[in-house]
Amino acid sequence: MSENQWHRRKSSETWLDAWRSSDFWKRNQPESHFHGLATVGTLFATAVLQLARERGLRRIIDIGAGHGALLNRLHTLDPTLDLVGIDQRPQPPGCPGTWWMSQWSTDSWSPGLEPLATEPALIVALELLDDIPAPVVQRVDGVWRHQCPDGSLGPAIHDAEVSWLEHWWDEGVPHAEVGHGRDSAWTAIARAASPGSTLLMVDYGHIQGERRPTFTAHRAGHMIDPARLEPSDVGSVNLTAHVAVDAVDAAMRNAGAELHAMDRVRNVIAQVDSLAPHAPSAPDALTDLARRGERHFYNGPAGDFWWLCHTMGPCARRTTS
Repeated sequence: MSENQWHRRKSSETWLDAWRSSDFWKRNQPESHFHGLATVGTLFATAVLQLARERGLRRIIDIGAGHGALLNRLHTLDPTLDLVGIDQRPQPPGCPGTWWMSQWSTDSWSPGLEPLATEPALIVALELLDDIPAPVVQRVDGVWRHQCPDGSLGPAIHDAEVSWLEHWWDEGVPHAEVGHGRDSAWTAIARAASPGSTLLMVDYGHIQGERRPTFTAHRAGHMIDPARLEPSDVGSVNLTAHVAVDAVDAAMRNAGAELHAMDRVRNVIAQVDSLAPHAPSAPDALTDLARRGERHFYNGPAGDFWWLCHTMGPCARRTTS
């Protein structure tokens, strides 16, 4: 595509259009761009395993499994687990468990995730919802309009998106990302799950009273202002925005789920760490250094991630909204 064609396309599309059309995660692995929670030590995987055991679940399904980092950690901790990875890319070499390739659509969110319905499972979405495209909008003269990559304003948003903003976005903040689609995506997965399943969302997030625009881009470990991107660069970055955690929780409860936990990851990890076996009197120096490094990692920004966990009961509504 020529630069002139890109400019014409850029001026006619919204950020939502650009986000939806990006194939960044079909061409990139998360580990190439940032250190995820599952790639730093074993504490996070231990927390996931502990949750599965508390809920009496032997199957763990990782949606958006990437390079299989979480599955590998879990397999090391407990080789008897029934592990399932779901992603848009093929199974990485050496990744344990069953792999399910799913080309889900974020427009209608009809993922066709058949493994979810076979038996109760712990279904994990680690840094998945923040990547689901969301309308990036601005309120001008009382009307919420799409923002566009060229800095202009596009059409007004739909009524359902306006209603979501009126309910969940902080009053007086004129720039926003609409989380309606994230709510629908996670509840669609919940409704596809077998009764008795537990769903764990771990992601960047914010709650009402702390809302601020968070739309940004990442590449190779660096945060990039989307407004500074060249037209041909839009598809070469990870576009993302924080998840409205309280809105996801409300949508899940409305779908018939029971809230199990809503906390910061640092608190969950601290509890897991406190329950770990006491170190021997003469611990291995490298092991001790690695564990201290993990603790430091979760005391930083990584600890701000939200840990949102629900259980689907036998009477949960399984029809789509």
